Amino acid sequence: ALSTVLDEPSSAVASPALMGATGVVPLTVVSVIPDIMQHYHDTIAAARSEVLLATNAWEKGKSVDLVTSGIRALEERCANEGRTVTFKLLVDAASLRNAISPRYYRTSSHWEEFGLPTEAEIPHIKLEVINYHIPPLGTFHSKFMVVDRQIALVNSNNVNIRSNVEMMCRFEGDIVNGLWDTFIISWSKPMAMLPCLHTPTTSKREFRFGAQNIVGGPTLEHGGPDAEGKSQATFAGAAKGQFDHVSEHSRTPTLQLVNERLNVFKPAEASSDLTDADVADFAPFFFHDAHTPVPMALVNRRPYPVPGHSDLATPQNAAWLAAIALAKDHVFIQSPVFSAHPAVEAVLAACRRGVHVTLYVDDGFNDFAEGVVPFQGGTNDAVRDEMYDELKKTGHEQFLEYAWYTAKDQSAPLGFDSNQRNCHVKFLAVDGQVAVMGSGNMDTQSWYHSQEVNVMVDSPSLVAEWKEIFARNQNTAKLGKTLLDGKLASGKELPKKSGHGGLKRSEGGFL
Repeated sequence: ALSTVLDEPSSAVASPALMGATGVVPLTVVSVIPDIMQHYHDTIAAARSEVLLATNAWEKGKSVDLVTSGIRALEERCANEGRTVTFKLLVDAASLRNAISPRYYRTSSHWEEFGLPTEAEIPHIKLEVINYHIPPLGTFHSKFMVVDRQIALVNSNNVNIRSNVEMMCRFEGDIVNGLWDTFIISWSKPMAMLPCLHTPTTSKREFRFGAQNIVGGPTLEHGGPDAEGKSQATFAGAAKGQFDHVSEHSRTPTLQLVNERLNVFKPAEASSDLTDADVADFAPFFFHDAHTPVPMALVNRRPYPVPGHSDLATPQNAAWLAAIALAKDHVFIQSPVFSAHPAVEAVLAACRRGVHVTLYVDDGFNDFAEGVVPFQGGTNDAVRDEMYDELKKTGHEQFLEYAWYTAKDQSAPLGFDSNQRNCHVKFLAVDGQVAVMGSGNMDTQSWYHSQEVNVMVDSPSLVAEWKEIFARNQNTAKLGKTLLDGKLASGKELPKKSGHGGLKRSEGGFL
């Protein structure tokens, strides 16, 4: 990853000296967006001096309400304690004005359009909002938040509401300095107030885990260490419409409760052939076992607006390619889309080396954009079929396991067109040792154009726990696997597609 910044340091969107670090992960959430935004709320409300929040999409609704509720709770605390907090919000709300200036302030007169409190309502919160987009293709696709330069939340979701299951990790330790630096570089405008400029975090301190985690908010008050002192996974906020993590959330989940939990956008009925026993291990909040700081690296990519596929040499891409190329036994990837030419070729090469590759991908995700818009890589269906065709030529097709995302309350994939159950997680793990998580998809846009933020972690114990989280919160491994002919191994029928079709490699789909 460092080799990519020798000629172009800006490709890292972080100071090279801060890319390599150590840190801990007290909490991972793999769940619907409101669960993740609840933790955003709690972390914002507990801030002492500074909040830096970056997201791609910002859409008024439940998620924005949770952020603004956190801001109002923080305002009340600041008023009671006689202090102020700096709050900077960076969003990609592309407009014609971005053609003149990629970054521009949204003044307080426009805050209500974002669902934010007015300036008069939060006198103790020094809020600034910047709209950031480099047209035409330089999308700000990063999704993360840094609080007091001590805590960083890195996630796959935007501040909106969709039917997606997403992933968020809470990072603490030296790695937070790199994420803080990424925000400052991305903001780019002069900063009159930056309270944490001279107070970097460090990994040379005692970290808290489970219920003892530093946030002290509702999310972490429950489901911490069990009677034996071990961290436990928890099922939070079971009742329909509740995302405030009521005290009953540790009860064993039932199929009805899981179904209600996942019905945050367009509801779907739970599959009739599943039972309560099938969802008993569902645990969207996972409190990691206490651990000392482990090696981490910030592997971002810069925004690159120019059409074409020339901007490949970035830390993000180098991390992904090196991880797959150096794999000895197994590669696991979960991504809503898998179509970027370098990713496809890297996986084919790994399979030909005898490395087992497992892909969890969304059935039909963004078929129009991927399959009809030129040079985007092709639909997930088209790419899957062509990968197997390529591997059959050398007899290595058995090394690729391809599965469609299947929700915990479903016995078969519902497909993207239904808008009922999708997975927006972006995650890669190699040999049970190294993992990369963050905002980057395995599509052409994320590989060549968007600004992305990802963290690479070197820790067998964390990778094992993430593997457990993915097993608990979806049925993809059991019920989403495909056969060579594209049918489900379970014998269930796949949903019909909208008919957008896919582009083959010879037609430019993989170029």
